[in-house]
Amino acid sequence: MIVTAALLVLAQTAAAPAAKPAPAAPPTKATIEAEAKAMFGRMDANHDGKIDRAEADKFQAAGRAAQDERRKQAIGNAFARLDTNKDGQISRQEFEAANTPKAPAAGQNAWFDANDIDKNGKVELNEAIARVERNFEAIDKDNNGVLSAQELQARRNRAPTARK
Repeated sequence: MIVTAALLVLAQTAAAPAAKPAPAAPPTKATIEAEAKAMFGRMDANHDGKIDRAEADKFQAAGRAAQDERRKQAIGNAFARLDTNKDGQISRQEFEAANTPKAPAAGQNAWFDANDIDKNGKVELNEAIARVERNFEAIDKDNNGVLSAQELQARRNRAPTARK
């Protein structure tokens, strides 16, 4: 997760600033009820007016799969923006160019060094994704594919030297 955040932050600094979205209207009782009905309708696969365990499990699994896909897509998009020469790898120069205002001296970049698993001086997408997945699995203590508030808080409470 930390690696994902680093990739996304770096990609955002390399990309043009985006316009801020308009603030959402505060929820009303009617909008919350409408959202609950719509969610129930999506979960009730056989449309019998009830959600059984199988329907709930299938809905949750589909949600996890969609979340995983969005995370991989975001990482891929960030990686593509950093990979300026489009060779499928992020060189130290590409990484440091994207991080120009705060670029550390050569050999001092912890993210790059940690993600260059094969130590060839380049981070490939599969290396970045493998690191993200290892970090996610380390935080997801109950192995359910979802990071709970408690798991995230436990991660935040860890000593900085213990983080991957």
